[in-house]
Amino acid sequence: MMDGKLVEQLQDGGKSAYNCWRKFGEINTELMRRLGEVQMNLATMGIESGAEQLKLLSTNNNYQAVMQAESELMVNYGGRAVSLARETLDVLSDSRDELVQWVEESTGDFVEKQKASST
Repeated sequence: MMDGKLVEQLQDGGKSAYNCWRKFGEINTELMRRLGEVQMNLATMGIESGAEQLKLLSTNNNYQAVMQAESELMVNYGGRAVSLARETLDVLSDSRDELVQWVEESTGDFVEKQKASST
């Protein structure tokens, strides 16, 4: 028959593992949500850019005016694309920081419990 202390350790280990992986799932879910937002913004920007280009080409017959307007569109949408790329890097950096903290907390708890159970 199992010792009560061993059963307690197994229960604590199970709870700890569950909480550990639940936190990992939360971090992963938040990462996917935030990356999805950035991807939707990027797709929306692509559609807007295409619509603006079609509008520009269909309403203007002056080659120089079209090229000037295209240049302005490229600057505008290029700047937005760079902003979205920075946002993506921020999202990934935040997630990396959360995962590092998660690993440190998870391994720290495990090590502390191992030390406590061996004494």
